[in-house]
This record gives sequence, C-alpha cells and structure tokens, in this order.
Amino acid sequence: MTATTASGVRPSTIVYACIVAASLVAFLSFGTRTSLGIFLEPVLQARGWDRETFGLALAIQNLVWGLSQPFFSAWADSKGSVRVLCSGALFYVIGLTGMAFADTPLAFYIFGGVFNGLGVAGASWTICVGAVTRIVPPAMQSWIAGLAITASSLGQIVLTTLSQGFIMVLDWQTSLLILAGCTACIAPAAMVLLLARKDAIPAPRSSVSETLKLAAGSRSFWLIVFGFTICGLHAGFGFTHIPGYIVSIGLPPEAGAMAMGALGITNLFASYTSGALGQTRSKRKLLIWIYGLRAATMLAFVLLTLDQPLMLALMAVLGIFWMSSIPPTAGLLGQIFGPYYIGTLLGVVSCGHQFGSFVGAWLGGFIYDRTGSYDLMWWICAALGFVAMVANLPVKEKPIEQAVKPAVS
Repeated sequence: MTATTASGVRPSTIVYACIVAASLVAFLSFGTRTSLGIFLEPVLQARGWDRETFGLALAIQNLVWGLSQPFFSAWADSKGSVRVLCSGALFYVIGLTGMAFADTPLAFYIFGGVFNGLGVAGASWTICVGAVTRIVPPAMQSWIAGLAITASSLGQIVLTTLSQGFIMVLDWQTSLLILAGCTACIAPAAMVLLLARKDAIPAPRSSVSETLKLAAGSRSFWLIVFGFTICGLHAGFGFTHIPGYIVSIGLPPEAGAMAMGALGITNLFASYTSGALGQTRSKRKLLIWIYGLRAATMLAFVLLTLDQPLMLALMAVLGIFWMSSIPPTAGLLGQIFGPYYIGTLLGVVSCGHQFGSFVGAWLGGFIYDRTGSYDLMWWICAALGFVAMVANLPVKEKPIEQAVKPAVS
C-alpha cells in the first residue's frame, strides 16, 4: 500500500526534500552539541579551569535548552518552524564564537551555556520532527522520529571526529569557529521547509493550550516525562564527561573521540531501527527494554577493568540503547495525543530531559573533582536507568481522540 500525505496524495518530491532538509538540520545541530565534550581537556589546559567549571557551562546549556524548548516548540507549532530554526542557528553561531574567546568562567557560562542552550533549543530535533510529522501520513511518523535521531547520530560521529581532528591539526578555538560556520548552514536548510506548507495536516479543534491541559491530566504523560528526565541525566553525563572519563582511566585523548564515534555508529542504526519497530511493536515495551539494557551496560563500566578495545566495545553496546529511546517516546506522544502538536509535547518532555542533562553534566564534574573518579556517577546512572525502566511499566498506550477542525476552502 502506498503511503499518502494527510491531504490524500502520495508524498511528493517536495515532501521528501523537506525530510532531507530537516535531517540536515538535526545532523548539524545535534552533531555540534554532542561534540562539545571533546573540548574539555584543551579548554581546561588553556584556561586553567577545573572540570566542574566546564561541566557547569554545559549543564547551563542543557538547562537553558530544556527551559526554552517548550516555548520554541509552541512558537513553531503556531507560527511555523522556519523562523524558529533560523533563530536557533543565530544563537548557536553567537554562542560558539563566544566560547572560542571567553577567558573567564562567567563569559564561558554565558556563551557556552546560555547562547548555545538557546541555539540547540531553536534548532533541535524536536522542531524538525514537529515540522515533518505534519506533512507525512501517520504510518511514517514513527519512522520520521527515528530518521531525525539517525541524522543526529550521524552528526555526532562526523562532527565529533572532525572536531578532534581540527583540535589536533589547528587548535581548539579554530575548531569552535568552524563549528559556528557549520551551524550557520542550518538557516538555508530550514528554508526548504517552506515549500511543503500546503501538505500540512488539518489542525485539531483543540488548541495547543487545551492539548497541554489534556497531557497534564494524563498519568502516562508524566511517567513518560519522568523516564525521559532520567534519560537526560544519562545524556548530560555521557556527552560532557565520557571523553574526560576515558582520559582519567589512562587512555589517550584521541580514544575519547573514537569512543564517541563507536557510540554514535551503533546509535545511528539502533535509533533508525527503534523508529521502524515503533510502527508495528509496542512503544512502551521498547522503552522498558531500552532503559533496562542501558542500565545493565552502564554497570559494566564500573565492574570491569577497561582497556581500549573493551572500552570501545562497551561504548558500541551503550550506543544501541543511547538515543534509541527517543523514537518510541515521540511515537507514544503522537499515538496518545495525536501528531499536530507533537512538537509542543516533545518540547515539554524535552524540558524534563534537559533538566536531567543539567544534573548529569554538573554532577559528573562535581563527583570527579571530589573523589578523583567517575565510578560513583556510573553507579548512579545505572540505578536510575532501572528506575526509568520500572516507571514505564504502567504507561497506557490508548489514544486520546481529538476532534479535527473542518477544512477551510
């Protein structure tokens, strides 16, 4: 059976062009964000700061991202995604450029934390998913979420590797300026989305505020938020501190880039597969398995003695359960509340995720500076992973029907 758009026709070349453009935005935005952990060691060596200072900057970034994401998402759902993505690109360029020249912790917090946080929120994968799910048929929506995360993972692999190479060949400041140039390309890519406005699905009778009230009264919604908040803590710790953790156990700095690449490669395929499975399998059960197996993998980092090959193998396994939680999360929200305001709902859920990321990025540095080891943080991450697994057991997948506005001729 051929897939059709909401308007009843097969997806056009323009629709597929928009899918590619949104994927490119996710590639550039998330790839840049996840590469920033590579800069920990060179920045600390150049500035003489401690790990908590660097970790707090990225923690602020995650917090600002989380707090601003619902507003950017609601703005995109009501006024269109293009202007939101372009504003995100502008914030990103300012933040990365400022990071390169910040010579005090306060300046580093402002540019690396506040401006980059606004940049990644305005140009986030949630905005991309929200834009594209309104122009594709329901059968493709879980796949779209998986594709966005796959593009994000590919960005992590490519931009993390390139950043490490630029740092080694040039220097860390030039590398940040190159990343700023990459994020500037988000704006022209976003313009492509203007071409498919006529293919958008009709809006439901309920407004965005009414949909948010409906979600707020749903126990399942808050269980999803709770589990995703723990997921954010894992991500904040991992993206900020795993490169530093690898150096702390006696492995060379380039092993950090290799580790993030290994995580990104398996994450790329796992996220796509997760999105595809979400079209035919229970999304709740997918989340339960993903959170539980991620937690079990994290235990191995403190229970085993790691050399470089074993560390890379563990990072590859961790990548299978890393961002593969996002497609079933997005799919659950669309299945329960409908696809039209999925961007706004993802923004609210991402607020919890980024609060967790704030805690993970800061707490990892706090624990290391006081204990000289990341072991306690790995134990905390594993324990909370099992909590997230249990939290998703009572989630109800039954859709909540919403009336649709009649088409206006």
